[in-house]
Amino acid sequence: MKIPFKQIGVILIFPFLGILVWKFLSTPIPSTNFGSQIESPKVEPVAKKSAFQTIIIGSIAITPDDFQWEQDLLSHSPGLDAYDEHASAAENQAVPAEGAGSIIATSELQEQIVTAVIERKILYQYIGSPALSFDLSNPALFTKCLETLNETLNETTASGRPYFTSAQDKNRLKAKLCEQSVIDQYLDQQILTPLNIAPSEIALYYRLHEKEFNKPMRMVFRQIVFANEAKALTVRREIKKSNFSQLAIQHSIAPEASKGGLVGPFSRNQLPTLFDSAYTMEIGEITGIIKSDYGFHIIMPIERIPAQILSLTAATPVIRAEILRTKRLALYQNFLHKAMNAISVTSPNPGVF
Repeated sequence: MKIPFKQIGVILIFPFLGILVWKFLSTPIPSTNFGSQIESPKVEPVAKKSAFQTIIIGSIAITPDDFQWEQDLLSHSPGLDAYDEHASAAENQAVPAEGAGSIIATSELQEQIVTAVIERKILYQYIGSPALSFDLSNPALFTKCLETLNETLNETTASGRPYFTSAQDKNRLKAKLCEQSVIDQYLDQQILTPLNIAPSEIALYYRLHEKEFNKPMRMVFRQIVFANEAKALTVRREIKKSNFSQLAIQHSIAPEASKGGLVGPFSRNQLPTLFDSAYTMEIGEITGIIKSDYGFHIIMPIERIPAQILSLTAATPVIRAEILRTKRLALYQNFLHKAMNAISVTSPNPGVF
């Protein structure tokens, strides 16, 4: 199946956006047993109109300002939302590895943030409930997150000023990091216990997914896309192999422009036909102007990855990791379902829930 050109940008810009959602769950007010280490953040008035709504989870209210803080934190410190294997249903939504600061606050992203915050708050309250008998008063639970907090508070903006300056920001960050840490520890100790994967499971997976391990030749490209042909003709006269990336950053209207127009690796049947001729070109050779429904393209292949067939032995580490991920996700989702049945989620705004 060919991937529509417009979707290529989504693939490139958001190759990871669930990480984000799983990590965005961590704004809950801590248990009273932990009150000496995490202060409940004071709610301040929202300075601007927000698309977020107030949500009440258990006994805790999450305001539009709380959601906005999570979104702003993502653009500043995507590293705080690095991948965690305890992923939610939104786990495959991700922060781009490069250029994360340019994330656009779309309504879809905001919905993912809301879902993630709700999920995190439900889990934290459920873990701290009497029903589970998990001792949140144990200081050892918070050692790692407090170390991370101290490191993060030392981050500065481009001007050299600390990013986290207000007491409210610091308390929110402390809560976020430590709540995430508590949830991870509980899941590791109580839910996601060591799982055995039999060789027969790996062999069966290999047989059922054999095509995934027979990879055709793939190519990596750079491209510049223009809205009009006149601009494309002008820039084409300037393009060389050495300046292609920089000109893509300056002129391309495609989503991958910030990465120097980088596209791939993709096999031929994964891309629109306008890329077909580039598959037979020499590395570093530059096409003429190619017109499509999306604009005017100039393409340069930069790497050819030979076809490869992975044997069962070579594929085993990948298969083992995938089976493990699938089993852990199933256990996690079952635990989340129990937590959702135990903790109420409501809103004072009609129609939200």
